[in-house]
Amino acid sequence: MIEIAVDLNGRVLVSFYFTVDFLGYLIFKLKGAHFVLMDYLWSFFNKENYYHGFLEKERRDNLDLERFKLMFGVRGVQSIESVQRAVRWSKRLSVSLRELGKAGKWVDWDRQEVKEPTKSYGGGVFGAALLVLMLLIISVGFSLSSRVLVQFKESKVWAWQGEDYFSAFALTNKKDWVLRKKDCFGGFKGAGLPLKSDEIDYMCMNMGSESYLKSFRSGITAQKYFGIFSFFVFLYFLIVFKIELSSFSTASRIYKLVNKQ
Repeated sequence: MIEIAVDLNGRVLVSFYFTVDFLGYLIFKLKGAHFVLMDYLWSFFNKENYYHGFLEKERRDNLDLERFKLMFGVRGVQSIESVQRAVRWSKRLSVSLRELGKAGKWVDWDRQEVKEPTKSYGGGVFGAALLVLMLLIISVGFSLSSRVLVQFKESKVWAWQGEDYFSAFALTNKKDWVLRKKDCFGGFKGAGLPLKSDEIDYMCMNMGSESYLKSFRSGITAQKYFGIFSFFVFLYFLIVFKIELSSFSTASRIYKLVNKQ
């Protein structure tokens, strides 16, 4: 009679750890230094270096470059020669290399110029960041909730399930309602509830039973894992938007400085 909004299965924990690792990789990728992470994984599984001297030198040179890019945020430089040009350019501008790195995609390292960020872009990123922040807070609420979000199969009504009651899910119900175990006695007809009569009968008959409580606890566990999983996903996007906002403000400041505005 009830479909739980999140399903508990044996792959939840595996998916959780995979998600954390994958998001970590994406952050390195976002910084343009995923080679550092891949080199660490290679060293972890295989301690030996490359046997060929030329390849080993290339690995070390690229590793140094990627570490430098990660530390200073200069994702656009692709060679040591490009780094040398970038350092000389930053000195001419009297702007630190780290500040130029924070400006992100608004810096053209090949042409050595800073593009002017558009206000509409900054407003869009800020709005998206607020939306993700709201979803992040909701995911925390899901993981800490003592109720389970469920959907009745026949009536398609979403509701909160407690140990001995059901209540309206505000976002999908036009008016508030509650179905308690004690309401099932004394000729209760379920008037005013958006549920089918057989759904009400089934809930009244099973609320408080061992099978009901077992299903409820499983739902709580599943919802907790779902909330934690969602938290890390939204946290990643929040980090991305935070980096974008920092890039936007830094690029605007450097652009005005360079162009004397």
